[in-house]
Amino acid sequence: MNRRRLLEMAGASSVLGMSGCFYENRESTLESKASPAPPERLTPDSIVDFVEEYETVERYNRLLSDYEDPEQGFLESIDISCNAVFDRETASGSYALTLCAGSITTSHSISDRPSAAFGVSAYRVTETRVQRVTASRVGRHAIRSRAGQEDDYTLLFVNFDAVEHDLTAVVTSPAESIDEPILEASYTIDSGEGIERRLERTEATRYDVTVRLDGETRATLEDGQPRSVGATSYISDDEIEIGTFSAIP
Repeated sequence: MNRRRLLEMAGASSVLGMSGCFYENRESTLESKASPAPPERLTPDSIVDFVEEYETVERYNRLLSDYEDPEQGFLESIDISCNAVFDRETASGSYALTLCAGSITTSHSISDRPSAAFGVSAYRVTETRVQRVTASRVGRHAIRSRAGQEDDYTLLFVNFDAVEHDLTAVVTSPAESIDEPILEASYTIDSGEGIERRLERTEATRYDVTVRLDGETRATLEDGQPRSVGATSYISDDEIEIGTFSAIP
């Protein structure tokens, strides 16, 4: 092989080597979005519409700010869809739950963001204030997708208060004659934090829930509603309110 042939092969190898490390170093044209204003009149429908729009903007802006991997390609679009359900209205405010899913499209690929990648967000809406808390999943079913697990019973504990609280949840089944609880778990929940815990329906079909806040029994729930899919416990103003909800977003 002559010297000219060797140079040609070396040049080709260099080009191939450089192309293997090439990525687009362009600035994304996507911009962050402004959060919507709360509705002037608070009704279940207006709160659901507001929460869906607000959560969509929050998730979009978070994904946009977290995208820092140019090797995955130029960021072309972020598609997010959020569904919300109205939970209940109490003296402390109106509450709604929301869950999102979506995808990120780059010049190289489309990356799905299923609902399992997002936590449930709980909203407390009053005439003067909007609070948003995203719950973290805990327990043995923490990383399991909701798909195909619609019969799970969901426990949601959300701290809207300005200080942390110690919380203990005791779950029993009124259908069982034994006193052994299905679940007894203690958590320290910081301000603006939430916890999602799921139970399999095979463990029971009905649940009684007792919640102790900072060592004192503050709330009990006898869930005899056949269509209930879970229980929500909201902490605000050093008080806790517990109730059932009938749908997951």
